[in-house]
Amino acid sequence: MRLRELPPTAGLAPRMLDLVERPRITLEAQLCGWLGVPQVLVESSGSAALSIAFEYLKMRSPAREVVVPAFTCPLVPLAAAKAGLKVRACDTTQTRFDLDVAKLAPMLSERTLCVIPTHWGGALSDTAAVRAVVTASGCGAYILEDCAQAFGSTINGQPLGRHADIAIFSFAVGKGLTLYEGGVVSSTDPMMRAGLEAVSTRLAKAKRWIEALRILQLIGYHCGYRPATLRLLYGLPRLRRLKRNDIIKALGDDQPLTPLGRVGRWRMRVAANAIQRLPAHLATSRDTFQRLAKRLSRLAGVRVHASPRGASAPCTYIFLTFQSPEGADWVLAESAPMGLGITRLYAFTLDRYPHLASVITDGPFPCAANLAARTVTLTTSVYMTSGEETQVVDLISKGATIGAGGEKGARTEEAREAERCRG
Repeated sequence: MRLRELPPTAGLAPRMLDLVERPRITLEAQLCGWLGVPQVLVESSGSAALSIAFEYLKMRSPAREVVVPAFTCPLVPLAAAKAGLKVRACDTTQTRFDLDVAKLAPMLSERTLCVIPTHWGGALSDTAAVRAVVTASGCGAYILEDCAQAFGSTINGQPLGRHADIAIFSFAVGKGLTLYEGGVVSSTDPMMRAGLEAVSTRLAKAKRWIEALRILQLIGYHCGYRPATLRLLYGLPRLRRLKRNDIIKALGDDQPLTPLGRVGRWRMRVAANAIQRLPAHLATSRDTFQRLAKRLSRLAGVRVHASPRGASAPCTYIFLTFQSPEGADWVLAESAPMGLGITRLYAFTLDRYPHLASVITDGPFPCAANLAARTVTLTTSVYMTSGEETQVVDLISKGATIGAGGEKGARTEEAREAERCRG
């Protein structure tokens, strides 16, 4: 039996000294430097940060509709619904998990409170196009950028989120820097920052038993975030769920919303120590991404997703799209027992989750569904050896030939896909 399991994303490797050292600079001060803002609010999770943002925006506008991509984290529509907002899901483009602005435009109205474009750990989204459509519509909707996976990213040299009305980030496990659970909400607008702080002060209260649990989990993360222990803690449970065909639980897509709360001082100190190692970690992840992407680009039948020109993602994983769903399914099935860090980001588009049936009433979403069925993610973890990297490339090479039907078949499938999306 294989004794190693690579994490699905490139989380920052833990250092035991982070648990005991006293940082020279507070976490909040360092986050302000990273994001280019004078103040940030550290919340109990990324979804908690979203909830704070929703509650604040409700105070500024009578609009009550939120537009999200059809392919995004299920916690996003759950947080919106809990805030009493109606969720509208918009299809993505044919080739990327970006909002399709042609389909977004007719969805905008005076009822639209905000639009939430999503950035990914493997590729940033073209939010400039979303901003342009929202502005042209004159609907007055806010731009709330979901940067949960993308802390440390830049666009044209500026920190991600600076051009949004509000940006949220997550520090959950696997997101690079981690508090085990934690998040940030930020804005470049002084009035918005003051309003967000007032809402956070009112709603997010300290919960000692939850904080005690998070402390234990963060210590456990430092002890267990290694290939050998990940095999027991993550790999084998995931494999059992996949064998039962329970992909939602296998990917953790059924996670509940975390309650609003306060992050304790000890966890803040641990993260303040860890963030000082983040620049080197991001550089390594980006190098691995580029090296793997170069090798994969030589293969026919697969495509690596890239960020828009001028954008630099954290590269915690690679989005890889096959010509056929059969190729992606084969690679996932073959790689699961091997623990090579190949998986899907989310199981389905939002309309296919049973627990979101009362929240997502739009659909179907042909482009997002087709793209999701053909796309897998590849880890860029520092724990991946050169031999494992070669195994990954070999598996992808074999999977790319399954269901593709050669070059002519690929062109035919692309034409069918385009027709489905237009329809």
